[in-house]
Amino acid sequence: IAPPLRPHRPPPHAWTAGGKVQGMESQAHTHPTYGHVVFAHIKQLVSNLNKKNYKVSVGELSQLLEVYGHDAHVFLLRLLIGHVDLKAAKAAQEHAHARLLLLAQELGAAVARFNFVSLVVQAFEGVTLSDDFCGGLARLLKLSFAQHVALGVALA
Repeated sequence: IAPPLRPHRPPPHAWTAGGKVQGMESQAHTHPTYGHVVFAHIKQLVSNLNKKNYKVSVGELSQLLEVYGHDAHVFLLRLLIGHVDLKAAKAAQEHAHARLLLLAQELGAAVARFNFVSLVVQAFEGVTLSDDFCGGLARLLKLSFAQHVALGVALA
């Protein structure tokens, strides 16, 4: 994986006496932020996730999450939650098995994080939660009892 992206710093001759960079005002809105690039890469890794590339993709995702932190975690969880269909047939669930496995792994690891509640609240923002959603999700992801309770408390 490539090292974290760093913003471009203009050469010293581009600075003005007032401390502003000449010609940078017009460039501010033409380049996407680095978050867009990272989120697009996370989305691509998740959409291409399968049994054959699972280990490599999860390793790369782990590195991205470590470098880009909370926002990348929330984005990944939202993306994975968007692929969950509690009413889908078993064949459809098998097709999404790698994504469900990754979601279970990420939720399981997130329980031990200090910001678990904020991760879950932000990740599930906009998701319509029914009475049996938490139980159905816990069964589908095969979460442990402790993980199920932690998820339920965070969503309460």
